[in-house]
Amino acid sequence: MDCQGISCGAAREVNGGGAVVWPGSAAAERLRIRGGPEQIAGILRAEIVRGEIMSGAMLPPVTELMERFAVSRPTLGAAFRILEADGLVTVLPGRNGGPQARLPDLVVASRHVGLYLQVQETSVEDLLEAQAESEPICARYLAKRCSVAGLSELRRCVDDQRAIVAAGIRTGADFAKWVSCVAEFHALLCSNCGNKTLAAQAGALRDVLDAHRRIGIREHTRPGVDLPLDFIDQALGYHDRLTELVSARDGEGAERHWREYLEFVTTAEDRSRDISVTISLFE
Repeated sequence: MDCQGISCGAAREVNGGGAVVWPGSAAAERLRIRGGPEQIAGILRAEIVRGEIMSGAMLPPVTELMERFAVSRPTLGAAFRILEADGLVTVLPGRNGGPQARLPDLVVASRHVGLYLQVQETSVEDLLEAQAESEPICARYLAKRCSVAGLSELRRCVDDQRAIVAAGIRTGADFAKWVSCVAEFHALLCSNCGNKTLAAQAGALRDVLDAHRRIGIREHTRPGVDLPLDFIDQALGYHDRLTELVSARDGEGAERHWREYLEFVTTAEDRSRDISVTISLFE
């Protein structure tokens, strides 16, 4: 048999009728995806992530994809639902709607990580321990790699905290505003550290950390419970000092300082509530 310059072993993927199927051909792709929606989703997922289908672009028409993969409309719909769950496709309604590609983000991963940790009955103490180990490393890289714009954002965030404190934290709403500002500082620290893996790891814990902060707000704003004003003043001092260490490019000092701060936070949390309880993403 003439294999046209390709080894016959490579070319001879034979279907049930005994016909030769050439690598790269439409027939070869149809044979490759006999497993169903998961395989179709895998192929389209790779094309979106590699940029072959751009974010914001509509996927090819359903009839075209049905022809390409030799599958039914329900099978293709199941593949779309898998991609929706991955956060890689949004199905737009209407006559001109259909599946639209989107870039992956950490929102989906964060939600899944949070649910997994809750199912595993992970404690608040466990979460704080992980944060106390990972964020100081981010602080070290932050001091060495932070851009001018990133440092400016950190300083702006500290100034926002200072303004909230100066205005007086008297109500639950005031305290919640301060907590939100502190959360932003932690996010800026990780996102500007110059290491994408560490930043993604921190981002993946976002839902869990947000839930933890909501619980903290609720605990500290119950009737008869004093707001932790001394803690707030000290935390502001730690944040301000970190920006100084980042400005000085003192990576080792920034890591030591942030580790000390997170140990201070854990001790304060342990005094104010039971940190052995399981985290909860739900009110």
